Amino acid sequence: MKNYITLELAKNYGFEWTKYTTDRMNEQIKALENFKDLCTIIPMVNYSEYDDKKHFEHITVFIDFKGVLLRPYKRYNEKSFEFSLAESLYVPSFNHNLEAPQKVGKPTEKKLLAWIEYLQNVELLKIEKINERKNKETEFLDKIKNSGLKVSHQSNDGKRGYIITEFFEFSFEILNDGYINQSIRLTKSGTIDTFLELIK
Repeated sequence: MKNYITLELAKNYGFEWTKYTTDRMNEQIKALENFKDLCTIIPMVNYSEYDDKKHFEHITVFIDFKGVLLRPYKRYNEKSFEFSLAESLYVPSFNHNLEAPQKVGKPTEKKLLAWIEYLQNVELLKIEKINERKNKETEFLDKIKNSGLKVSHQSNDGKRGYIITEFFEFSFEILNDGYINQSIRLTKSGTIDTFLELIK
């Protein structure tokens, strides 16, 4: 999720905008002229936060419709807008099959409400996906815990490690997209008799 604050607040933190930045902001505001009757147009400053400081990046113009902050966007040669929520969960490798509403050229309350409903439904699907991945992760880690086997070289978050036995090394890594890498490697040389014993 990106971080945004208002222009005035950003100014208090020392944000300075150039003529180019101002011109770009004014272009975005002008492109949203049709939305003024239904929405409040709000320029916001995108920033990253590290080293105990706010690092400002650029200005993005949002619309506030019935208390929901939306970011309108369109391709350079288009006149109609799509939208995203200002506050949206980031879920790696997330996909869905919901159909987006038609792009909006001339805004109406009905069209904007349809976009809000769609975007909020997408967020609900993201929450479902996050919970699904957490349950899968918990089930996997419980299997390891209940096995009674010792995990070696385990990462601080417990999502990566090795289990080493007399003949095998089992390694695992839980990735950010929910996939669990698992592999088994034979660690001890042996004879055909050893092999036959292992595959019984």
